[in-house]
Amino acid sequence: MLKHNGTETIETDRLILRKFPYTDDDDMLKYWISDPLIQSMYCEPTYTNKQEVSELLTKHISSYEKPDYYRWAIVLKETNECIGQIAFFLVDNKNHFGEIEYCIGSKFQNKGLITETVKVIIQCGFKNINFHKI
Repeated sequence: MLKHNGTETIETDRLILRKFPYTDDDDMLKYWISDPLIQSMYCEPTYTNKQEVSELLTKHISSYEKPDYYRWAIVLKETNECIGQIAFFLVDNKNHFGEIEYCIGSKFQNKGLITETVKVIIQCGFKNINFHKI
């Protein structure tokens, strides 16, 4: 049986993974959500203004009430900027399975930040949630 505990804050050496607040909207627009190349990599639309981002954040924030909703803002400790996101976007309770999706702003790519993020999320999935496969 999966042990759902929802999106909890996780820290790594360089990052804080936490729930999205509405105040992340500027960083999201600045670093990834308005970039067509990044958004197309995981079949998401490009967002062009704060109203669109606010609507998306409302969806995420209201979903945090569900114990099986896992979506983290990736925040750089050094600057406190939200530079991307990672989620278990497909959670299969019957088969103890979770699938990861992530994105990070192009300015922050090729620095090992996603590797650091994915490692800790996989660890969380196996140890805390009890996934058998990710």
